[in-house]
Amino acid sequence: MTESLREIVLVLSRFSCPPILYGSFAGEIVLGRSLSAHDIDLLIPAALLKRKSELDQAFREAGFRPLSRVVPTYEKAGIETELAEWEKWSARCGWKAAGTFRPAGFPCLVLNADSLARLYGFLETDPERPEEKRRKDALKRRLFQEFLETEHH
Repeated sequence: MTESLREIVLVLSRFSCPPILYGSFAGEIVLGRSLSAHDIDLLIPAALLKRKSELDQAFREAGFRPLSRVVPTYEKAGIETELAEWEKWSARCGWKAAGTFRPAGFPCLVLNADSLARLYGFLETDPERPEEKRRKDALKRRLFQEFLETEHH
């Protein structure tokens, strides 16, 4: 998935927009273990999300197929990428500006363990989310909390 992410970052660089990786793939980078990530979740500014037709065109030119979804989603080689609004999720989860890091040689910023724990804490209590996903969210939140506890001791 890292190669797909590099391609996506290249597309978004046309808009001078460094995305932030979050979700399960970010969790795999942070924890160094599989969380069965099946897609790429990226945070970008709300102003860029409003430029959907320009985004669609840029992704098409790079060989991605726009999908009809609530949030802008693009697919290439069987991997889907979802774009979400940084400001909205930051407010929901109480993320700090310093809640990201950039691994050596990695193509973009990644949410850190504290920010990911906050994300999954929010998701596991979201009543609109299916019960099965909330159970997985709770497990992921615990993994990040354990990681943070062992990291600081």
